[in-house]
Amino acid sequence: MKTRKDKTPSPLGRAGVGLEKYPGGEIIAKGLEDINHGRIKTIEALAVFIASPRLNELGFHIDEFIFQYPHLLLYKNLQKKYSDSAHEQYNALMSRVAKFCNHYA
Repeated sequence: MKTRKDKTPSPLGRAGVGLEKYPGGEIIAKGLEDINHGRIKTIEALAVFIASPRLNELGFHIDEFIFQYPHLLLYKNLQKKYSDSAHEQYNALMSRVAKFCNHYA
């Protein structure tokens, strides 16, 4: 497992290992992997950053997002990809993330 500069173990070193067995786990696993590789603006990484307060409560160690409004950046990415259905996609994505948090707890 990788450690951060402050020597705190981080699950990002094992991004995604075993998380897929939970509802929404594929989103969290991909987001953690993206963050671990410096891809912080992907849809999945942004979803992880948005959920980071809850994920940190569950034992993950996700640093604070460096942008002020990850929700807006996520929505803009979804608009680029899904155009008119971005709002539906956002709600579905965040619902899956919430399900992951509830089942992982």
